[in-house]
Amino acid sequence: MQTLKSEYTVALDRLRELKTAEVEAEEDAGRSARSVETLAAQVSSAARELDGLQDKVDERLRKHVDAREVLLAQKEEMIKSEL
Repeated sequence: MQTLKSEYTVALDRLRELKTAEVEAEEDAGRSARSVETLAAQVSSAARELDGLQDKVDERLRKHVDAREVLLAQKEEMIKSEL
């Protein structure tokens, strides 16, 4: 009877250890999932910021190209009028 009680106690302790390990694994998985979600949100935010910066760069480039085209057209007219 004592042996059976001892085996039961060992089995119960092992079950408790497994349950504790399972709970810890679930908590770790939850933390990992939240970390991944946070990282994905940061990447998404950075991508939006990059899109905004790209739009600003494109706009500045367009303005510079437009200004150069105007200057070239003026120079062309000046050269034509001198001829």
